[in-house]
Amino acid sequence: MVEAIKRKKPINIVREKQEILLALEAAMLSKDNTLGSELKKRLSDLEELEAKETASRQSKYSLEQINDRNKTHNMITTKVQRKTSGSELDPFSRRPTQPQIWMPSTPNIVP
Repeated sequence: MVEAIKRKKPINIVREKQEILLALEAAMLSKDNTLGSELKKRLSDLEELEAKETASRQSKYSLEQINDRNKTHNMITTKVQRKTSGSELDPFSRRPTQPQIWMPSTPNIVP
């Protein structure tokens, strides 16, 4: 467990924090102040790292950027569809439909 605590950048921050908290509790019960202070420092470092990663993730995938990307993608696909179909595409217009009859018009009566 000590090897997991000494890693520079953990793979799973929440799991690492939980392991450190358990080790910290064990150190407090055994009254080992040096290990306790090291674990507290590592815990604060992990919290700072978690805050940085959360901020970078939020700035990386902001809704405004996703909306802009989707808007440009929709514009490009619409232009390509217009070129291939040759007519104006209007997604809100009604399309001509023909009703389908599911029942026969004359019933088959068996004498």
